[in-house]
Amino acid sequence: MPMKYTTAGVDPPEITRRKRHNYKKWIKIIVIVLVVIILLSLIILFVGVPLVFMWSFAVQEALMFTRFGLPTNPSDFHINLPGATNFYVTVQDKETNKLLSLGVWHLLPWSVVNATIEKKDNRTNHLEMLENTIYPIVIHFHGTGETRLDAWKMGKLLRYFFHVFLFDYRGYGDSTPGIMREEAVVEDCVQFYKWVMTKTNSKIYIWGHSLGASLALHTAKILGKQGVNIEGIILEAAFTSMFEEIPHHPYGKIFAWLPYFNATIRKPLLKNGFHFDNVQYVQEITAPILQFHAEDDSIIPLALGRKLYDASVSPNRTVTFVQVPRSYGCDHFFLYIYPDLPIYIQQFLYGNTKHWVRHFIEAKRQNSRKKIDKKSGTK
Repeated sequence: MPMKYTTAGVDPPEITRRKRHNYKKWIKIIVIVLVVIILLSLIILFVGVPLVFMWSFAVQEALMFTRFGLPTNPSDFHINLPGATNFYVTVQDKETNKLLSLGVWHLLPWSVVNATIEKKDNRTNHLEMLENTIYPIVIHFHGTGETRLDAWKMGKLLRYFFHVFLFDYRGYGDSTPGIMREEAVVEDCVQFYKWVMTKTNSKIYIWGHSLGASLALHTAKILGKQGVNIEGIILEAAFTSMFEEIPHHPYGKIFAWLPYFNATIRKPLLKNGFHFDNVQYVQEITAPILQFHAEDDSIIPLALGRKLYDASVSPNRTVTFVQVPRSYGCDHFFLYIYPDLPIYIQQFLYGNTKHWVRHFIEAKRQNSRKKIDKKSGTK
């Protein structure tokens, strides 16, 4: 007669085996479900996303002109610093005839600010000072995913040499939204440059960072065709073309290995006018160029910056390439910490460093003494 298990709290063997079977069954189901979810996720990511990108101009626009999470409230751009003013310049969309407002900061040169403080004159008229200035002008083109707020630290340094204009493109910051096509954005930049021309007789330079370098070169090309000669162009972390840069883009890297990357990512960008073909633009520019690129740039490889320089070299223009050592940690966004940057700017403007010693060091000393930033509550 078979022995029966009657110990309290202990399951008979057949029940134990059944529980183990059910347990293994559920484990298999869970594993299968997880595998299916992972496979579906991979299909959506590596098939669905490229297909959506290929067919959606809005998605392409959002990638090229990144504006996620950027401040847009006009109050965010009110600037309470000595010698700085916030205002707006109106441009016209050539396609729709719509008027757009571009948010702008004008930063006076530090020596002008110091002289104004010495005189205790609070009635600074920026446009009058611009009209009568002996200083050159620089218009700063910021990168994608940024606003003029992000360009402030570079602007502080540039104030030792220039009247500085930091502005936001359409759809950025508190500027009026508009269709974000390369040609349309560049046309706004051309109109803004011409507005600055009407306010001064001084030399005008343009400075472009990252995508802003491409917009600056494209703007210079169009102005040149219209007979407007730019005094000089300074490029920071520039690339050759979007076709070559997109595989290195933080988002592009995810898909660059796909065999259909060209068909779903690169070619649709070209089809919709997102060329940013700096090699082509620079061929039609005669202005001297000063180009900076950090060895440790994590967004745009040094090789692309060097390739653009090689394409820029010509008897028709002077081109200088500065390879910033990785030991300074400038990466993609922090060129302003490079200690030799002011020296290169000085040489580009005046061809020597003698004036640099007199102008920059003295202005820096005065600025430190007055503690302008501390008084304004800004570090």
